Amino acid sequence: FPFMLIGFIGVYLEARVRYAEELESFVGYPTHLSALKIPAILIITVVLISQLLPATPILVLIAISALLVTCSVLVLRHGMTASIQQLQKYVSGGLPKIVNELCLFLAAGVLAGGISALITHGVFENPFDQFNAITAAEVLAIMLLCAFCGIHPIIMISSFAPMIMTLNPDPNLLAATFLFAWHLGTCSNPLSGTNLVFQGRYGIAGWKLAFWNWPYAIVMLVIGAAWLQIVAQAFP
Repeated sequence: FPFMLIGFIGVYLEARVRYAEELESFVGYPTHLSALKIPAILIITVVLISQLLPATPILVLIAISALLVTCSVLVLRHGMTASIQQLQKYVSGGLPKIVNELCLFLAAGVLAGGISALITHGVFENPFDQFNAITAAEVLAIMLLCAFCGIHPIIMISSFAPMIMTLNPDPNLLAATFLFAWHLGTCSNPLSGTNLVFQGRYGIAGWKLAFWNWPYAIVMLVIGAAWLQIVAQAFP
């Protein structure tokens, strides 16, 4: 949250300096507070279930919670019969439309498993001998550079995670590193889903959107590297 808040403040100050006239007529993005209700419910559900089932992997808890929250909200809003019909319609018509995203995440899982197996069997040596704040900042910089070249953040996370996990890293530092990399990589990657959505909606080339975000990403990279130092000190 502090990293996000710093990003908001930085964008606002830049807009005040560089786009003062445009900012006067800017009315905001088309979103509303009620759109955060279901994500908030999902977070609370995951936290509660994790307390009841502490030994269950977090990915399993997230998958179960997502399905549970979705079905519950549908039933409360539309009733049982209409909810079943909507689920059937989504499974048969909606899921096939996200096949590219599914393939991306499946490929990332296979890549991570393959790299982990190669390291375990000594096919190649792990380039890292420790994972501290300096290493985390280096990994973040490399991942952002790869994002500039069009490599999706999930692929980079899948590539680095098997190498780092062998070092028994601090989970807070590792999570912060990957979270920063995902955030900065998504906005600065010309092929990211977010930029492709804007490209399709507003007719702006993906590389232009990414290029416009590069100064922000570079500044936030420096701030993120400093923040990783704080995380390492706070959770030694």
